[in-house]
Amino acid sequence: MEKQEREKRKRPQVSSGDTASGGSFRAGLTICLITGPMGTVFIYGIGSSTGLVHASAAAGANPMFVGCVPMALTFSVGFMPMRSIASIN
Repeated sequence: MEKQEREKRKRPQVSSGDTASGGSFRAGLTICLITGPMGTVFIYGIGSSTGLVHASAAAGANPMFVGCVPMALTFSVGFMPMRSIASIN
């Protein structure tokens, strides 16, 4: 009897936080396939905004910071879907 109690004490206790949660492979794959191509949207948004770059340069923006205008616009638009998701929860 004492031997069994000693063996129980030697075994590490696993808490519920240490175990992996049961996830869905299909859901994970879907998220990966959607977010992969969506990561390139920022590149296309910045690359296709030459009109905005020319307009900001014509308005007198510092030539060093002209590229920041489309980045600011593209990144701020990227937060809109996250805001709608956050409002659902």
